[in-house]
Amino acid sequence: MLRNPMNQNLPRKFKIAFSGCQEDSGLTPIHDLGARAAIETVDGRQVRGFEILIGGGLGPAPQLAQVLEPFTPADDLLPTVAAIVRVFDRHGNRDNRNLARLKFVVKKLGIDNVRALILREREALRLTMAGRFPPIEVWEERRSAPLQPNRSLPLAGDLRSARWRATNVVPQKQLGWASVNVRLIRGDVTAGQLRAIARIARDFGEGTVRATNQQNLILRWMPLGALSEIYAILVREDRAEPGAERLVDVTSCPGADTCQLGITSSRGLALELGQMIERELGDLADDAGVRIKISGCPNSCGQHHVAGIGLYGGARKFHDEQAPTYQLLLGATLAPGRTRFGKPMARVPARQGPDAVKALLELYRVERKPEETFDVFVDRTGPERLRSVLAPWTELPPSSETPEKYLDWGSDEKFKLETGTGECAA
Repeated sequence: MLRNPMNQNLPRKFKIAFSGCQEDSGLTPIHDLGARAAIETVDGRQVRGFEILIGGGLGPAPQLAQVLEPFTPADDLLPTVAAIVRVFDRHGNRDNRNLARLKFVVKKLGIDNVRALILREREALRLTMAGRFPPIEVWEERRSAPLQPNRSLPLAGDLRSARWRATNVVPQKQLGWASVNVRLIRGDVTAGQLRAIARIARDFGEGTVRATNQQNLILRWMPLGALSEIYAILVREDRAEPGAERLVDVTSCPGADTCQLGITSSRGLALELGQMIERELGDLADDAGVRIKISGCPNSCGQHHVAGIGLYGGARKFHDEQAPTYQLLLGATLAPGRTRFGKPMARVPARQGPDAVKALLELYRVERKPEETFDVFVDRTGPERLRSVLAPWTELPPSSETPEKYLDWGSDEKFKLETGTGECAA
């Protein structure tokens, strides 16, 4: 698809995501085109294929992708994708970059009309380009027998390594192997650390490292028998942080530190929130049912719309003086069958963001029901109660009393709203 000349002249960017199962780690509902792996019985035999979704995207006007087809056989994937791209090429907005995404085509024409256009285009491609789409090969990775343990992972008396194994190591379906999630706080990693991670991949795995959409790195095909050695290397490199893809693993966009569109320092708030959770809410730090995502502006590069707790940056005047703020959204989920964006709850000054989040999480800790997910907790608790919990953190006294609360995180300079132009705004 990338080398197709037509794809070099689309109205604007076109994002494609794949997920290998219905847990949907690929986040297909927020992409122009999403493909979730599925198996369906056809004429008494199992056929591999995909559920195809189209028209998703975030930005200031977020939209969840809608189902094009509940099941597309794997051999039909390439002509289907080609048809979707051609319809976007034909109907996408070329006059206004802010409207030049597939989600706006779906919104303008309606999903039924867009579906009809795509399926008709696919039939035309089958007739005119027969033989141009190679069949999708079913490929299964295999490795030789894993290493036998040469020493056990030091769990006894070492709670941190036990926690790392519980949160950062995922056993693979292949017996004896695991994937190791290397947590990168704020997505940061040094050249030396990358070299060490590359050596782990080369010496213990299959030689590749994968970047995740959660700002971490995945090392696949790690032998269970070598986990103690791998952990020791990561400790030496200061890359053995536990809590990967848990509550404490706060993610953010670059924010105003480097982005032309950024209003607030989302990275500064992300660091502060992670430290606050470890320090004051340690029993919740490894909760896998709540994620915090932060954007430095409404454009959602930090994916705040799809987090249990999402925040995006802005500015507001308190007592005639401007201060950085965050709009706080709650209760998003991408779980199949109940996918939705977060609901706006309150706008809080940036320096009071950690206090507001702490108040919410303390309420969640005390009042959640057993096995209750955060989005269900938000629904059951209701917006009125949640806003009352957040209310004490929505205002500021005059800056003469608390000048530090008018500053952004990581800055000792007076806050000033300054933005430029950039690519992210749709």
